[in-house]
Amino acid sequence: MTDEDILARVASLFGVSYCKCYTVMEHYKPTYKTTAYGSRAYHLMIKLKPLMGIRRKNQIDNALKDYKLPIKSTELPSADIILQMYETLSIRDIDKKIGCTHQRIHRIIKKINKKDI
Repeated sequence: MTDEDILARVASLFGVSYCKCYTVMEHYKPTYKTTAYGSRAYHLMIKLKPLMGIRRKNQIDNALKDYKLPIKSTELPSADIILQMYETLSIRDIDKKIGCTHQRIHRIIKKINKKDI
């Protein structure tokens, strides 16, 4: 998009930032973009879906069908249980059982190990 003021307003409404894109040719107008990832993008697509046409609604459905929302910290098993699981399972196996990302499991285990030192 080439209208920075419009994109700034959209980014503000969506709760994201925007940036200026690299210009290929010197005589081109500057362009700007905004991006949302993860659960923020998920919730944004849910809100925008009723405003879209049939084709865009189908694209949103396809984008959302395989996405799983991150588990809240209160829904995770205790750190001790995760550590016990880690003794016999890999981090990826634990994330499949619990239903959260392996990066999150790795951070929990790393935090526990720092406390033990």
